[in-house]
Amino acid sequence: KQFLPGQTILIPDKESDKKDQRQANPRIINEPGIYSLLNNKYFKATNAGIKFDLEFFLDLTSLKVNNYKFSRVIGILLDNAIEEAEKCDEKIIRVKNHRAIIKIENTYTNKDVNIDDIFKKGFSGKENHSGIGLWEVRKYVKNRKNSDLFTSKNDKFFSQELTIYDTK
Repeated sequence: KQFLPGQTILIPDKESDKKDQRQANPRIINEPGIYSLLNNKYFKATNAGIKFDLEFFLDLTSLKVNNYKFSRVIGILLDNAIEEAEKCDEKIIRVKNHRAIIKIENTYTNKDVNIDDIFKKGFSGKENHSGIGLWEVRKYVKNRKNSDLFTSKNDKFFSQELTIYDTK
């Protein structure tokens, strides 16, 4: 069975009805590296008690990206989301995409965080961290002419939205 554009994979939280649970499906998430990464982060998050919602409609083979670097960016964003959501009373991560936009949202505790500072080399809100993860993400996005990263926050969610403008 091949990936069909418009298919979705939903990974409900542990509390959902077991009959309705579906794991990440490599026939739907059609790039093996991203499939493996999302599965790994899903299990890491759920083992930490985080509700992890994933909706994926994107044909990953249509993106003009270096799969290794793209996986690195998504991995950094998800690791940060997991680490921050773990600190919250309500632990939620939502990964959604529409067309070539991937949005990662998570609950967060530091409501005063300056979203410009987090991308500076060496900046970290975590103990014993180098502060280069988000700096690498910003560098990756700036070096590509076909992508943008939009960061925002509201009272409940911190959001990173990665947009890829041209596809194959």
